Amino acid sequence: MGVNYLTSILVTSSLNMWYIHATILGIMFSITSNFFLNKYWTFEDRDFTAKRTAIQFGKFAGFSSIGALIQIGMVYYLVDELSVSYPVSLVLAVATAAFSNFILNKKWTFKEKVWS
Repeated sequence: MGVNYLTSILVTSSLNMWYIHATILGIMFSITSNFFLNKYWTFEDRDFTAKRTAIQFGKFAGFSSIGALIQIGMVYYLVDELSVSYPVSLVLAVATAAFSNFILNKKWTFKEKVWS
């Protein structure tokens, strides 16, 4: 969540980028960093062979794209339709997407029980 949020906020403030583009950039950075953090730390998967890691990353990115669409839609709706500030909208959207991403990736990417 932190990588996504910080990247998005830094890009909008320092590069004056449109908030939707900044959100997409934040999502891209977070998908990559979260994959490696989850693989190594959360799920303790130390098998980094090229084929296994590429397959897992493809699944991870695919499932995370579902969360990305949710996040982008929420941010847009909250900012443009409800006039909620971008930082607050981003926190709500990132938290919602992170939860769904974690559940999907835990079960299908890293093949662990969702509730154990």
